[in-house]
Amino acid sequence: MVKRVEVNCLVVSRHNLLFKQVQDIELVCKSFNIVPVLPTDFNQLKEQLSTYTAVVGNLPLPLITQILQLKKNVYTFKVENVATITYKDDYEAEKKKVLEKYMDFKYLLIVQDPDLKTKTFRVSKYAGLQKIVKVDIVTEEITKW
Repeated sequence: MVKRVEVNCLVVSRHNLLFKQVQDIELVCKSFNIVPVLPTDFNQLKEQLSTYTAVVGNLPLPLITQILQLKKNVYTFKVENVATITYKDDYEAEKKKVLEKYMDFKYLLIVQDPDLKTKTFRVSKYAGLQKIVKVDIVTEEITKW
């Protein structure tokens, strides 16, 4: 059983969390707040995270690296992709069909394209909370001047 190791977590999500995601966060964090985005400026990020011991969310790698540099723990939602659906007109009708098709799946996530231009949405399955232990980027020179 996971015990609460974090005093105060900042959860970053633009989407409503599943009940199971909240339960998992509560296993790790004594308390938490939710915000839709984090600042990309390092000093603003440092200031916003000053009262938190950890950040929870599926974040871009450069942001994860900055958070780790600030000596904060980072947790991510493990998500397994099931399908990407393209619809013509009616998002709600297509979403209903998907929910019926995958009704046996536990912890189903449906995420619509934020700008609505592509008329697509992703169907995924939430599979747990993970802690990022290490980020290791290895590069290879492609061009040199």
